[in-house]
Amino acid sequence: TWVNVVLLFLGFVIFSSFVGSVTGTLTMIRNRSRDAALQEKIFKRYVSSNKLSWKLGYRIASFNRGHRKLRRRVLESEVAYLAGLPESLAMELHWEVFAPM
Repeated sequence: TWVNVVLLFLGFVIFSSFVGSVTGTLTMIRNRSRDAALQEKIFKRYVSSNKLSWKLGYRIASFNRGHRKLRRRVLESEVAYLAGLPESLAMELHWEVFAPM
């Protein structure tokens, strides 16, 4: 019937939208990775062409690798989604965030 055709068409539209979203996200991740690798390659050429010591080059590269991983911690006050939590959930949240591991 026509209802089945409409539902099937709607399913195709939703699925293709999902696939497009996943593809876009993967492309973004791949581009970031490629850019980071390119920057590292350029840095290695810089170290080589300027005859820097391997020790200094290693220290700079290690700093940059570690620095990329560090991101500023998101504060609870910045997350509007958490503003109206009941006290019991807020206490559990605070316990998991601030309790020693």
